[in-house]
Amino acid sequence: MEINTASPTCAAAGTLTHPGWEQRVSFLAAMREFHADGHYLNWPLTETERDFANFLARQERAFTQPVPGYVSERCFWLVDADEVCGVLHFRHPLNQALRQFGGNVGYTIRPSRRSHGYGSRILRLGLALIWQLEPALSSVLLTCYENNPASQRIIERNGGRLENTIRLSSHTSAIRRYWIARSG
Repeated sequence: MEINTASPTCAAAGTLTHPGWEQRVSFLAAMREFHADGHYLNWPLTETERDFANFLARQERAFTQPVPGYVSERCFWLVDADEVCGVLHFRHPLNQALRQFGGNVGYTIRPSRRSHGYGSRILRLGLALIWQLEPALSSVLLTCYENNPASQRIIERNGGRLENTIRLSSHTSAIRRYWIARSG
């Protein structure tokens, strides 16, 4: 499944796709960028490089057979001109941990592609896809750190309504919890 809708307010281009072998080189380069930026340090990059087919199979199983303690999760990549620019995760249903931090939707943009409109694009496309995949779902929860104003703006531009801000001892920044309702 591929989602690509035009938007006059978003300069970034790209489509939302399932993880695939075609983007292997670009995805691995993106993961190296994340590591260099201090993110996803627990990601098994070497293992993913060594056995990308197994990585793709694990992505599929995360939806059909989630690991005990986790919920069903779908992963999508924002691809622009054959480059993986971002990653979006859709998790449903929510468990107690995701109600506090993580929510239904999580997204991240490759460090070299930040501040180019890709965050707004991935979330807008992701919401359109979620409403398509889950027609009975009326709203989704997104969270971000209080010290991340860029993510706050992206969520708010996409209809996010702040429910509250919480503090968890396991996080150094307060967490803002937003709900986005299905429109139309």
